[in-house]
Amino acid sequence: AGDVCQLRIKRPIPSEEELDSPPVRSKSEGMLSRWGRSFRRRSTSVDARLRAIGTSLTNVFSGTESARNPGDVVKIWPRVYAVVGGQAPDLKHVSTMCRKECGDVRHSDFGHGDALDGEPLLRALLINVGDAPCASPELFADGSRVINAGWEAPKHAPGPALAHAARLGLAAAAWLALDDRTLIVIGDLTAGDRARCGLACAAVLRVASAVLEFGELHTDIPRVDAAQEGYGAYLEAVGGDAKRQLDLKHLPPSFGRGLKHLDCAVEARCLPNPRPLILLGASVRGLPVSEAPVLEVCSTSNDWSSESDEMAVEWDGDEAFYSLDNNRDRPCVLRGDFAVVVRFGGRYKDVGGAGQAPIARYVASSGFLCDGAIDARKVDIDVHPAYAGQILGDRKHSGTDLRVRLAFCYADEQGDDEPTSPVHFFALPRRAEAAVDRGLALLAAWHCIQPDTNMTSSLAKTACCDNDVASLALQLAANDETKAFSTLSGFPTLSAAAGMRSKHGDLFSYVRSSR
Repeated sequence: AGDVCQLRIKRPIPSEEELDSPPVRSKSEGMLSRWGRSFRRRSTSVDARLRAIGTSLTNVFSGTESARNPGDVVKIWPRVYAVVGGQAPDLKHVSTMCRKECGDVRHSDFGHGDALDGEPLLRALLINVGDAPCASPELFADGSRVINAGWEAPKHAPGPALAHAARLGLAAAAWLALDDRTLIVIGDLTAGDRARCGLACAAVLRVASAVLEFGELHTDIPRVDAAQEGYGAYLEAVGGDAKRQLDLKHLPPSFGRGLKHLDCAVEARCLPNPRPLILLGASVRGLPVSEAPVLEVCSTSNDWSSESDEMAVEWDGDEAFYSLDNNRDRPCVLRGDFAVVVRFGGRYKDVGGAGQAPIARYVASSGFLCDGAIDARKVDIDVHPAYAGQILGDRKHSGTDLRVRLAFCYADEQGDDEPTSPVHFFALPRRAEAAVDRGLALLAAWHCIQPDTNMTSSLAKTACCDNDVASLALQLAANDETKAFSTLSGFPTLSAAAGMRSKHGDLFSYVRSSR
């Protein structure tokens, strides 16, 4: 559980004497409240369909070998490619490999080619899903084809937030719709995380193929019916040990649950529950510890902890209860994806310097929950490999009765002014034209080059286009006005777009605030 790259940390498991020692109760007041007693009685199980995935993490991504070298570009799907990770790739090598993979597809049989024919690299859009912006974007098409999408996810969560998965797919769909020769290259240019790249490929394939299926913007991209299909295509292309070690059956249940949530949201074009939730309390049982563990709740924008926040904690030796409704000034409001993480507490908190390593985590989305109480059973929870044998059990031992119970209420009455804001929630237009329009706005917001404001108005008058369109054309031409005019001439779909900042100002504001 937790950041998978940190799972090498091996925490000493308490001895049998310590596990069997008398329970130590905390000194918090008002532990067994009326909420606590009713919380024990009422619960609803998590959807059983999401339990058919593996229950333990047995691999560390950073140690995965591949049949490819870091920086190689492999074909995942028609017009969709990925940068092989393992370490931070050399962008110059990525550029060379991408130019080789782009092939020689000319626009005209009569030899009257355009810029995309003259420089195949200009067909590719490099989407960086690393934590940091690309260090040397000029090494890839002078930076004109590099966007820094980043990676938005709750702390400790392995996959992207549903809203971010939608944004990745919309940006890719917009670029693919501009011309039948354009293609997408996805890579983690910061650390080369293969699992992250695979999940990003799954999101792009699932969302982009779905939004481009309807409307007048027909493309030659085959539809991906399930995000797991896209993830499997990535593993098949990368090959080597990655294909075996990063298979979903060897990964924690949160990986597969996230992909299934994406499938449901894409089919419905929205989330079942667009309203944010407030976490009132939680209980954790089945952990082989002698003191109450630390509970941490993480969303994409805020974190709450039983150590630092006003959270009443009760420990009865087997089950810990956490009341989060005591802090009225900072309620635990969850919009979209979140992670509930359990760590060692008490005297074991800092043993060996591994106190931050999670014992277990539960990752979910408020979009697929409602008010009331839910139970996350052992098969729903990610468990640290160091404790998997003791908690999950094996052929000789059945393990513990691990369970996380969460109680929610709707947050509307708490003063939430925009509960359905696309900044926090999954927003997927039903029309392909609208999806491409929103995707173009994302390209402008994420692009690594800032447009030259002095050239924008001049280009808009010369090309008879919107200022926002001229601004994006300058970004795609590395602020070369002549190349920007050629870009607008070659991409009619781009020329027809208008009012990106006025219609999609929330995206630009969100990108600015996140940076």
